[in-house]
Amino acid sequence: MSFRSPEAVAKNKKRKAHHLKSRVEAEVFADNLEGQAIGYYSRGKLRNAAELPDETEGVLKLFPNKGRQYGTKDMVQLLIDSGLAIQEQFPQGERLQVGDISAKHGGRIRRHNSHQNGLDADLVYYRSDYFEQDPRGPGFFENFVKKGEITEIFDLERNWALFKVFAQSKKINRIFVDPAIKKALCQYAYDQDDVEGNHEVFKILRAWPHHANHMHVRLSCGVEDKNCREQRRPDDIKGCGEVEEKIALILKETELFNQDPSLNNSLATNASEEGDIESINENGEQTETISNGSQGQSDLGTIVLPQIEDLPVINNEHEYLATRLFGPQV
Repeated sequence: MSFRSPEAVAKNKKRKAHHLKSRVEAEVFADNLEGQAIGYYSRGKLRNAAELPDETEGVLKLFPNKGRQYGTKDMVQLLIDSGLAIQEQFPQGERLQVGDISAKHGGRIRRHNSHQNGLDADLVYYRSDYFEQDPRGPGFFENFVKKGEITEIFDLERNWALFKVFAQSKKINRIFVDPAIKKALCQYAYDQDDVEGNHEVFKILRAWPHHANHMHVRLSCGVEDKNCREQRRPDDIKGCGEVEEKIALILKETELFNQDPSLNNSLATNASEEGDIESINENGEQTETISNGSQGQSDLGTIVLPQIEDLPVINNEHEYLATRLFGPQV
């Protein structure tokens, strides 16, 4: 048994008491605010939550026993309406399969930095074989990207139609998809001569690792959510150039890792855009960053060298490298 001084024990008790007090105060504060979504995506609460039904004509809820399918009314209604729109357009296909949104009262949930205020949702991509997975399965059934390319199971036509429906809703802040998936969607739109009028789709689709088996839909704050803090919406239009670069980086680092695993501590995290953890800078202003690693500069722009304790549990080499290059999953 390790020895801890009385001072260390007292300090630890004080720290735990402070965290408990802060959490209680935050919950009391949230109960007296207007709207449903409170705070930021990665540091928030959810009031008067709407629960996604187990199933509708166009939607199937996954992992119902986890109690994570609570969101704002806007989120739940958007999912139901969007799933129905695609089902009516493609009646032979499977329904929109919905994973985690938020806990009933918001706050941190396991394996997510965000999903804290009812404005984030994980959805399965539409499949070319129309398969609906067992709702009570342990996780997402299919990986739609292998070796930097989408698989034949990824249904380009229906997923592109879904993203257009999302963009037309005017409620989307951004949608995280695997770089290879955005690349394929960009090429599909050009091949189908369906680019004109759909620039908003390219804008909200953000190429980001850890999204090969699901997309992550993020809504903007609702009109009534007066105490919701919104992430700045993308103001640029990115085509396929960005995803080519990100895919190349992942494949290059995978090759280097295979040659010399000792390189793992030298890989950098390029997290300048999609930083998903809120922090407070020295001026007391709220900023968006990732972990508490030391920052520096490289040819990738601003980088963060993450501490080991900042990294999530990682199941495979590709996920590890993606985390080192782009930061923890959101």
